[in-house]
Amino acid sequence: MSVTYTPETAAKLLHCSADQVRALIAAKRLSAVNTSLGRKRARWVISQAAIDAFLEGKVKPTKATRHRTTATSGKWF
Repeated sequence: MSVTYTPETAAKLLHCSADQVRALIAAKRLSAVNTSLGRKRARWVISQAAIDAFLEGKVKPTKATRHRTTATSGKWF
């Protein structure tokens, strides 16, 4: 059985904030699994292997993209 962490406990291991851990997940620099059901807020679970891979530098950094909407159209671009 593998050890898993919440963003809060992973943040303590990585010496950063839980928001920074969530940003790493969003940027695909830290692998995590969303365990929430439906449209609820994401509940991330991070494995020890994912933390080890991140700390060893085996995860290539990717450029985070942010989608925006225009004020008038509301469409994604």
